[in-house]
Amino acid sequence: MADNNEPDSRPASISSTSLKPSVSFRLTSLITAVSFVILIAVSFYAGTVYQSSQQRHLSLTPAKVLNRHFAFGMVIYVGQNSLTIDNTRTGSSQLINISKSTLISIDGKPANLSEIKAGEITLIRMSNKTDAAVVLVNSKFTD
Repeated sequence: MADNNEPDSRPASISSTSLKPSVSFRLTSLITAVSFVILIAVSFYAGTVYQSSQQRHLSLTPAKVLNRHFAFGMVIYVGQNSLTIDNTRTGSSQLINISKSTLISIDGKPANLSEIKAGEITLIRMSNKTDAAVVLVNSKFTD
């Protein structure tokens, strides 16, 4: 057993009091940890604010598209200045007016209204509820 009167065998630079963390070290560690938590919270808040601002900008673009009317269906009748389609969205037939400014495309190529045939499937972007802005006919639409 070691004699309590013997001198400490550890070097003088390492004493039992220097092995305990000092109060200033504990305080520094606590301040560092709190600062890190605050930094994370501020970063999270800034990220949510940024995402919210992006949502507002993104919602403006689709709203413009959603305000436009579309019709999709099978052509029932082709007139001189109109198409009648069986609209699959509404489940009823729909008369669509075609003007000189209406763009018509069949399989990606410019076409005239007279080239559209009954039975073809068409996608129409409407300029209002009755007038077509763009008429797209694609053989891939049909089965």
